[in-house]
Amino acid sequence: SCHGDTDKIFTTFGEVSNYNLARILANSLKLKRLFFSACKVGNIDFSEIIATRNKGMHSIVAPVQKIRFDHAAAVWNALYLSLFTENENGMTHDGIVSRLKALRELFPIDFHFSGYNSHDKDNPWSHQVIKKQQAGKIPRIILPIKKVAEAPVAKTETVVA
Repeated sequence: SCHGDTDKIFTTFGEVSNYNLARILANSLKLKRLFFSACKVGNIDFSEIIATRNKGMHSIVAPVQKIRFDHAAAVWNALYLSLFTENENGMTHDGIVSRLKALRELFPIDFHFSGYNSHDKDNPWSHQVIKKQQAGKIPRIILPIKKVAEAPVAKTETVVA
């Protein structure tokens, strides 16, 4: 988690370009997934720069636009909890994408997902933007409300002295 933009991230000590970040992470993400909670980092260029230096990594997920801190905390918590409740030993591309699609109905965040497919030799990395639901299209959850019997009202007396 950090601040970011389309071509860099910002750390406590300054900014790091996507290219330099890829150099720093080179060969350390094999068989791993990278989840970034940084504004605007989710894009094809970021994914391709990171993936080029990390052969064998599985996927990359990041927000496409600015993300509020409270939304980020809730989204990542819900995503991880849901994925590891299903399988505490791992996660799949389809599992990640389906949960991001579910979460877009609750939070106004577009996510970029890049996934590696070893069976596609011509284009092994696929990219997709999972767009937030538009206003008015968000399903409303309506729970039935039971009518609660009214509590008896205590009678009061006025005493005149």
